[in-house]
Amino acid sequence: STIMTLSLYANPLSQPSRAVHTLLEIAGVTHTYNTIDLVKGEQKGEAYRKINTNGTIPTIIDGDFILYESAAILVYIATKYMDGDVRAQWYAAADDYAKMAKINQYLHWHHTHLRSGWMAFKLLPKLFGREVDQMAVDACEARVNNAVNILNANLESAGTKYFCGDAPCIVDVQFACELLQNTDTAVNFDITQRWKALAAWLERMRNHPAMQKSHAFFYKFHKPKQDSFTLTYFNTSGR
Repeated sequence: STIMTLSLYANPLSQPSRAVHTLLEIAGVTHTYNTIDLVKGEQKGEAYRKINTNGTIPTIIDGDFILYESAAILVYIATKYMDGDVRAQWYAAADDYAKMAKINQYLHWHHTHLRSGWMAFKLLPKLFGREVDQMAVDACEARVNNAVNILNANLESAGTKYFCGDAPCIVDVQFACELLQNTDTAVNFDITQRWKALAAWLERMRNHPAMQKSHAFFYKFHKPKQDSFTLTYFNTSGR
């Protein structure tokens, strides 16, 4: 019988794509990585929309099952491909309803708080010779500032190294992949002065081997403190 390999449709410059890729690496799931070219608009093309009618990334195909929305995919990977202590850490033990609920709380919260188009609004117009919408940039910055205030306070009050305890879980992966888009790029969002608990957490996540693997391509092009970058930034054909 043929062993079905999970297929991931993603782009390494996309935060949710990196989150899913990171967890697949942690879970040791054999998978194929299909790079969707965002500059060419491949995610909006007819072929891809047959897989995901939203025209968004990431999407996975596992056998004949198609799933999109990164938070849903993270839970699916953790519950299908992890068990025992590994599942208990990255998601929750089968009877740990409080931790499951906490994880779901944070994954839902993520969409309207930490998730923003800050980099897209601030940097991409420059890249394509368009005018920067400063109101949109300011709104994104305000949203992210509010979100990191909340996250830093939560870490401080819990007194834990990660958001659901002293070991990372899927929430930490989702948050870290998002935040790095603002801290480790030309957005130059510095969290080290005002939000020390969050900065220490992010450094721990940044150094996780699976995070380093899923961010290898990201760091080829993102150079903090540099405002200029070129279209080669988007050339993902070399993966």
